[in-house]
Amino acid sequence: MSGYTLAGVAGRIRDLENKTNGAYYVGVCWLAMCRDSGKGAKKRLADKVFGVDKGAKETSTFRNAWRIAEKAFSEGFPAAHRKAVVELALDEAIDFAVKALEAHKTALKVTNMKDYEDICKYASVETMPAKAEAEPEPETETAPEPEGDVDADGKEDAKEGVDVVANIKVALSTLTLEQAMEVAGWLAQHINAASEGLAKAA
Repeated sequence: MSGYTLAGVAGRIRDLENKTNGAYYVGVCWLAMCRDSGKGAKKRLADKVFGVDKGAKETSTFRNAWRIAEKAFSEGFPAAHRKAVVELALDEAIDFAVKALEAHKTALKVTNMKDYEDICKYASVETMPAKAEAEPEPETETAPEPEGDVDADGKEDAKEGVDVVANIKVALSTLTLEQAMEVAGWLAQHINAASEGLAKAA
């Protein structure tokens, strides 16, 4: 088989463990998936990268990159891309994969790997399902105004033929003893003030 090898990919991944480049790492994992996929592919690659000696284990960086690569493989590195890299040398293949990933990020309108991982199963923003429309807020019911409650002194009510006294009696019938006594005190003052007003007018 011509082109890059899985061993070469493993070597580049070892180099990546000392660098921070998520997009590059995911792209290289894509290349590994093109050469070896299916059950056990991740472990076989990890063995090549980290060795099989006792105590050797994959790093969290490797696990994270592989996880994102798996999620994005279908849409980020489709069959046409996989076919295109088959005969490429390792550096060319890596360059192709990284550019493919950046193009996928652009299509999804994201700039960092965290956001990319969240939506990488889609080919582009156009293929993403529309966000559910926000449910309309329930309308607040307006309490009906009590009859005759047009103005404070009841003058407008009287003009319209509303029985203000009857309405007041209905309202008073719902009061507690304490509330009724408070209203009675106010009513006595109101009657006195009205009486004084009549006396002065006379």
